[in-house]
Amino acid sequence: MDHIGAIDVKAAFLQAPRRTQMTRVTVGEPPSLLKAMNLVKPDEKWIIKQALYGLIESPGDWGQHRDEQLPHLRWRHAGQEFTLKETKERHVWAVRRVGAPETEDNHGFVLVYVDDMLLFGDTEQVKATAAAVRSLWECSPLELLDETKELHFCGMELRRYKSGVFLSQTGYLVEMLKRYEVQGVEPYPLPKVEDGEDEEPYLKALRRAQTLVGELLWASTRTRPDIAFATGLLDRLAHRRPNYVNTLGEHLLKYLQGTTDYGLNYQPGDDTDYGDGQLPDL
Repeated sequence: MDHIGAIDVKAAFLQAPRRTQMTRVTVGEPPSLLKAMNLVKPDEKWIIKQALYGLIESPGDWGQHRDEQLPHLRWRHAGQEFTLKETKERHVWAVRRVGAPETEDNHGFVLVYVDDMLLFGDTEQVKATAAAVRSLWECSPLELLDETKELHFCGMELRRYKSGVFLSQTGYLVEMLKRYEVQGVEPYPLPKVEDGEDEEPYLKALRRAQTLVGELLWASTRTRPDIAFATGLLDRLAHRRPNYVNTLGEHLLKYLQGTTDYGLNYQPGDDTDYGDGQLPDL
């Protein structure tokens, strides 16, 4: 795979029909701006027929619409016709030559996450695949990953590193640390965890602990396995000892303060190559 590219579908939810529109009618208020501009009547109501941002079922509506459309894509590249075929790994689509035997190698892949798509393949195939997707929906310009700039996808930064790709969430972590006004650093994710009695229920502390754990999970499950144990521990204690979890969370945030540039380095290898465990020198 020579290249990686990314595109996202603009206003994706608005392009998908609602799955329940034949069985359930949803009525909504027009946007306040239209009312202020006197473009709608004061008592006017709208029947919602398309997926809409804010409706809980809209991501599912868009996902079904997207997955119904992608297999029908056809495009030509290097004198051959290609299509997309869903793999056993959910949300991963293989670029296949139309009519090719099952034993033939794939010519690339498309990874979808809601309305974001990450494309893999040789450079021209990535460009051709992106153009095919843009024939279905209006999309952002194709961004290609190279040595001069990073590529953003699903809250992660991807960077070329030698023969591999380095994934991190530096931007996400920096913004989170600013929001929590973190001062100082710690050399490890957790201090010694002390046993203690369950705390009296306190809604404010509980909500803060739950929010913090959710934000940490977003990093630990994507590019920061070094905080996975600590995050899991905080998650288990959040309902029983939320104040203590917030204290431990402050320590963990200080650890992240000193390690915002940590991430995962993916590079080619064989079945016997497990790497040396060293972080790349970026």
